[in-house]
Formats: sequence, C-alpha cells, structure tokens
Amino acid sequence: MKDFNLLSEQEQIELVRENGLNIKYINNPSEKVKIEAVKRNIFAFKHIKNPSVRVQREAVRKYGFALRYIENPCEKIKIWAVESNGLAIQFIDNPSEDVQIAAIKENETAIQYIKNPSEKVQRELVNIDGCLIKFIKSPSVDIQVEAVKQNRKAIKCIKNPSFEAKLLAVKNICGE
Repeated sequence: MKDFNLLSEQEQIELVRENGLNIKYINNPSEKVKIEAVKRNIFAFKHIKNPSVRVQREAVRKYGFALRYIENPCEKIKIWAVESNGLAIQFIDNPSEDVQIAAIKENETAIQYIKNPSEKVQRELVNIDGCLIKFIKSPSVDIQVEAVKQNRKAIKCIKNPSFEAKLLAVKNICGE
C-alpha cells in the first residue's frame, strides 16, 4: 500500500478529491486537504482531528448535522449549522436567542427542539405563519394576538385562546 504521507499537498488534495474518505490514510493533513475532503464527502469530517473553524464551517454549511461531531462549537459555527439545517439545533445545549431565530427561519419545526423559547423567538415564529403558534406551549396574549394578526386562521391553532385573540379573529372575519 502506498504511503499517502509521502505525497505532496497537491497530490493529497487530488487523492481526497477522488474520495474524501481517503483523508483517514493521511497523517496530519493540511487545512486545504481537510477542506477538500469535507467538500467531497461529509463523512470525512469524522476522520479529522481538531478541525479548525474553517474546516468546521465547511462541514456545517454542507451538512448542518455535522455539528454533532464538533466539541464546543463557537457561536458562529452554531449559526452556520442551523442556517444550513434548522433541525441541527437539537445538537446544541442552551442555544442563544440568535441561534434559535436562525434555526426557525430555516425550518419552523425547529421550534420543537427549543425549550422555553423567549418572547422574541415566539414572535419570530408566528410572524412566519400565525398557525405555527401550535408549537408554542402557553403563548402569551401578545403572541396569540400577533399570530391572529398574521393569519386569522391561527385562532384555530391556539389551545384556550385569550379573549383578545378571539375578539381579533372575529373582527378579521367580519372585515373590521
């Protein structure tokens, strides 16, 4: 078997272009080789020890779920991951409000992986579609009203709607 470590950087890049998983045969690949491997095959990421932020970025932008293989990702990596796939938020402990908002903007159903979303996150969600209020446990009166303003049919998606939300829904139906 050929010793891939004796290859030049350019030859190693060609090798991982053929198959990104070939990176597992290269000791101490350069960052360029790592990035090329991840571009070719996301599963190559699992074979990269201590990936730089640039390599992490390439991985999560290509496949948001690659986030689960990154120890202690920085905030920017988390945001790039959820912008690629909002459901990647499930691999983040205590995501920041910015990460939560980025996740639901990419995929509204990411809300199901957010424990106790803030009022701001809830507002972002119902502004996408008022009927998404069904994913919010105990929405405030303000959030209910915002949801109905966005989509009058949202009233049907609210468990125990407030008087204010019901009134707004009736006004919307009557054209007031």
